Amino acid sequence: MSVMKVNLLAIIGGLLGVMCLLLPWTVTDVESVFGDSSSEMNLADYMHEDNASFSFAVVLFLLCSALVLVSPLGAVGQFFGWLIFLATVLEDLGTTETSIATITTSLGLGFVAGAVAWGLVLVSLIKPIGPGHAGTPRSAIERFLTWCP
Repeated sequence: MSVMKVNLLAIIGGLLGVMCLLLPWTVTDVESVFGDSSSEMNLADYMHEDNASFSFAVVLFLLCSALVLVSPLGAVGQFFGWLIFLATVLEDLGTTETSIATITTSLGLGFVAGAVAWGLVLVSLIKPIGPGHAGTPRSAIERFLTWCP
């Protein structure tokens, strides 16, 4: 009787990646003579930007996070979606000062959680953790499938 092998580390990384949709990826703080304010942008907000790179990065990251629920190889797409997002937002990061305001844009919790999600899935490729994986030799099929007989 064979036991279904489940890579829980990959599942956690994939679900965390999908949950990143709800977390802020950038935070903008404005300190002005009219008062202070803060705004956050999550991945759904970036889908509405005019820059197609944002849309591509978001779709790639989210689709590959969902793909991880089938195969940890989705970590490759997660990483490139995360990296494309970073490259696209990099020029907007930092502090800008005007005569009436100081505007600071920084990376948010969603960006960090996206990196953690990718890291979990990458580790799950090397060392699957979950039911059926304890103390057994791991074949390639067991590493490349999140669920396997």
